[in-house]
Amino acid sequence: MKVIELGEGAWGDARGWGLDPYRTSGIVPGADVSCHVVSMNSGAVRGNHLHPDALEWMIVFGAPCTLAGRMPGEASVELRIDGDQPVMVHFQAGEGHAVRGEGPGVTFLVAFNDRPNPTTERVEPILNPGI
Repeated sequence: MKVIELGEGAWGDARGWGLDPYRTSGIVPGADVSCHVVSMNSGAVRGNHLHPDALEWMIVFGAPCTLAGRMPGEASVELRIDGDQPVMVHFQAGEGHAVRGEGPGVTFLVAFNDRPNPTTERVEPILNPGI
């Protein structure tokens, strides 16, 4: 798991923040990519899977959460996000990953891959439901 600096792909003013996920990640949008948006209640976990054939980027925001990534045969790496500003992370093909909402409030997640229909394989839990 790698945190991506948002740089010029993100902006903010008195109204809040915005970002261009494709510009920041470097992938070109089109028919060869996929994207989905989900919400997570406090204690909920999404993920605990990997994509053996695709890179994945995630933008998380809204409420505190914990992200975790694990390459096969290695220890997992966890990252706590406070949620008030967007954070983008990158997962390699074959890297197991999971996100847990820590609350209070709802965490939002925008995930996109460099393939239109990436293969998804379940992994031994990296994060368990909590709170």
